Amino acid sequence: MSLHTQTACIGIEHPEDYNKRLEEVISRLDYSNKTIAILDKGRRKEERSVIYIKNGKLQGVGFYDLNFQISNTSILESLITKMRDTKTAQHIVKRYLRKSKYKKILNLSESIKVS
Repeated sequence: MSLHTQTACIGIEHPEDYNKRLEEVISRLDYSNKTIAILDKGRRKEERSVIYIKNGKLQGVGFYDLNFQISNTSILESLITKMRDTKTAQHIVKRYLRKSKYKKILNLSESIKVS
């Protein structure tokens, strides 16, 4: 199945190029089975906020100072306020991701570093 926009339909953009861009956007918004940290501005300019998703499930949210270095997921887990992974929470996170106003998404492994 090929997805087209008006730009692809009128020849401004090749349909395969559009489809590739669309797949990238969908992949960025889909965090099922992924472990990620969504970083954004904090409450003050010397801190950042974090939304922590582990294996596709919301774990919680929190704040950390810019001088603080996260070296593994257990440190990240100690910074967050735990939250239940409900459909409403998933909807809020996905909507937040769609708005693209966050600073960074980190794909996390056993050992991570956040600046």
